[in-house]
Amino acid sequence: MAKDYDEKAAEEMARKFGANATAEDIENVRNNMDKMNRGPLKAVWDKVVTMWKAFLSPDTPAYLKAIIIGSLIYMVSPLDLIPDVIPVVGLVDDVGVVGLGFSQLMRFLGTTAITGATTYAIVKIVHLTRQALRKEALKRNAKAMSAKINEIRQNNGYKKVSVGLYDENNFAIESFEIESETVDSSIHKGDVIQLYS
Repeated sequence: MAKDYDEKAAEEMARKFGANATAEDIENVRNNMDKMNRGPLKAVWDKVVTMWKAFLSPDTPAYLKAIIIGSLIYMVSPLDLIPDVIPVVGLVDDVGVVGLGFSQLMRFLGTTAITGATTYAIVKIVHLTRQALRKEALKRNAKAMSAKINEIRQNNGYKKVSVGLYDENNFAIESFEIESETVDSSIHKGDVIQLYS
């Protein structure tokens, strides 16, 4: 996708949106976000959803919330560099800004031990085994007693395994995804892995 916009100007505009975000701006994102799942944004929609969940998490630091909400305000705003009403091209800058916000979130997730909704990051593994799945689940939440495989799907040559974490009463705590080149044949949708004996 060619960049037909000033990336630095778009990033600066998103930062200003984030620094000056009001409750009304956040409500506008909440109410209009799903309407943006179209055109080029469809390809990055999982990133948009991950950013929104991270923004809502109490575990996400304020500086990162400002970056995330600025990116999301930019996405829903008709006042960005390329008006969204222009078919296809109008959403190109939105995709770029979402990518910048998401990369900041990934940088944070890669260097910090976190719990809560910010753990929706995709963990890349070459070959996913039950042991590796258990290890990734244990990293995420000390309160989780079991991990259940919710879904396994193919995406761009990788398999994405969606995992839910559950407490001792079998209530869902959170979920995350593991992206892997290959998945062990013993891993199936619906499997439950006990994290503590």
